[in-house]
Amino acid sequence: MKEESRVGRIAGIAQIVAEDPGQARFLTAWGRALRQSPLTSRLPWLPFRVIERLEKHLTKGSHVFEFGGGGSTLWFSERAGEVVTVEHDDDWFRALQDAVSEKDNCQVLYHAANDDFAGYVGSIADYADGYFDVVVVDGRERIRCLRSAMEKVRPGGLLILDDSDRARYSDAFVIATAWPHVTYRGLTPAKAIAGVTTVWRRPA
Repeated sequence: MKEESRVGRIAGIAQIVAEDPGQARFLTAWGRALRQSPLTSRLPWLPFRVIERLEKHLTKGSHVFEFGGGGSTLWFSERAGEVVTVEHDDDWFRALQDAVSEKDNCQVLYHAANDDFAGYVGSIADYADGYFDVVVVDGRERIRCLRSAMEKVRPGGLLILDDSDRARYSDAFVIATAWPHVTYRGLTPAKAIAGVTTVWRRPA
């Protein structure tokens, strides 16, 4: 069974590279991340092409908000001036809080799943409109989180929805219809299949 799984994974990755030969340059980083935990890899679980775009977009003065953190939190902390992450799982919150304990530019918030995730979804409301350069939606209640985040993204800033190909997230394309967007598909850290993520840019 393990051999079948390995063969299937190799076939899937080969197909990704065949469809987009430029993905080949990510193979080494992808293979390394597949063997590591999120907090060890220190990479966002977003397609490598999205990571490349973020590398160009971020500065040491950037403000980042994440609905759901992990390796991405550590990655952003090395490239941005402020990183705010909200988690609903108590164990993962504690692990992430420990991982960033020595970083003075990271804040990890905890809001449990009670009240239908009201605290979690609304956690970004404490910040001024247009405050964040990047907001990543990669946790629970993604459509609600995307709605709550839109006014918090600065003009020219990025709003990112992971797994945007899932049918239950299709409303995102209606909600943000006035914002230009690009959907990226390809090799993604820790995934044996192609990741799909959409990046919207708030109009200036």
